[in-house]
This record gives sequence, C-alpha cells and structure tokens, in this order.
Amino acid sequence: MQYPPPPSARDALRTGPRTRSALDVSATGVGIGVVAGVLFLVAEIVIGAARASPLSPFRFAASLSVGMPALVQMPSGAAVLLGGLTHLLLSSIYGFVFAWLNENASAGVQGAFGRQTALGALFGLVLWLVNFQMIARALFPWFLEVPPLAQALAHVFAFGLPLGALYAAATRRQHHVRRLQTAARNDSGATLH
Repeated sequence: MQYPPPPSARDALRTGPRTRSALDVSATGVGIGVVAGVLFLVAEIVIGAARASPLSPFRFAASLSVGMPALVQMPSGAAVLLGGLTHLLLSSIYGFVFAWLNENASAGVQGAFGRQTALGALFGLVLWLVNFQMIARALFPWFLEVPPLAQALAHVFAFGLPLGALYAAATRRQHHVRRLQTAARNDSGATLH
C-alpha cells in the first residue's frame, strides 16, 4: 500500500488543525508575557535612568499596589521586589490575553512572524492607551508624569513586538512537535499492519 507523503511544515502551519489545549495556550501566553515583560523592564530601566532613576519603573509598578508612597517613601529593596513582582504579574496576564486573542486564528496566522509582530505591536499600543490614557488618568495620575512618547514607544517596541515574535515562535514550535508526534503515531500504526 502506498502512503501519501507527510505534509511539509509550511503546509502544517497553513492548514493544520488548532488542537492546542487550554493549558498549552495559557502556558504559552504566561511564558511569552514574562519574557516580553523582562525585555520591557530593561527598556523601562533605561528610560528611567535617563530621566530620573533606574529604580523608577519598579517604584511606579509598586505604586499600583500601595499608591504614591512607593514613589518616595518605600525602601529601594522593597520597591524593587514589589515593583518587579507586580510588573511580571501584569506582563504574564497580558501575555495570557494575547495568546487567547490569537487562539481562534488559523495556524498560519498564529505562526506568521510578520503578522504576529504587527499584532503584538498593536497590542502594545492598545495596552499603553488603556493603561496610561484611561486607567492612569482615573486611578494613578502620577503615571502621567512619565513622558508619553517614550512610554508608547516602549510598549510597542519593547513589549508588544517581542510578544508577537515570541508567540509566533512558540506556536510554530508547538505545531512542529504535534506534527512529529502525529507522524510517529502514524508510523507506529503503519508498521503493525
């Protein structure tokens, strides 16, 4: 019996079924969110150092939990700990949301670097608009002291863009692994006949 050749990786990305579990999607989102969050934090530290202090991103993130006292009264170590944890928690949540927003896209869109980096950049801009122009204006007005252009660019290029690229890479890897697992199952079944 002649078996058809296995689909190429490109074909699998274009047409492959979306069979990822909720756990896969969640883990992917949290993981890429944390990595993009670390990259974003590095950019924020550079922006903070140029403006006032490299600790300012930690202090601002900590102020989401304890308010304005985190900006001046909180000891530096506590600000770094609380601010770092807050920043990574939010980054993981945003990565999770990005992954779930992408889950119903075709496998080709999920694994397309160009599309995902563009979507990630747009996602970063939307995060900046919502977090700074809506939430901060209402609840955390001290966030408006930060230069808006620098923050918008950091959200787009240091968080959103890497988030999209990381998502595309993770999705491609997951589809590739599933394709190999399916091929291995098919091969083992074919040898039994």
